[in-house]
Amino acid sequence: MKLRTGFVSNSSSTSFCIYGTTIEGKGSDFDFQRKIEELKLDCHASDQESDDLFVGGSLENCRDDQTMGEFKKEVEKKLKKLLKDGKFECATRQDGWYNG
Repeated sequence: MKLRTGFVSNSSSTSFCIYGTTIEGKGSDFDFQRKIEELKLDCHASDQESDDLFVGGSLENCRDDQTMGEFKKEVEKKLKKLLKDGKFECATRQDGWYNG
């Protein structure tokens, strides 16, 4: 699991693009984070003042033989396993930082 909350220490910049959903109040729930890791999902803290997480699949993990539609369905299937109520909306989130 990739949990990013700030700058990468050995780089002047970092960025990411994840297809997924925001999950409120689970940033400090280590059992929940373990489930995210078991499902091979990526995770990004919404911001440093919030306990919300943005969970999904990093587009860098989309296989060469996979369409974007197939990738999204795969991510949504994993999120359904993670979120038992099945109520979520997916979107693409991208962000980046520059330390310099």
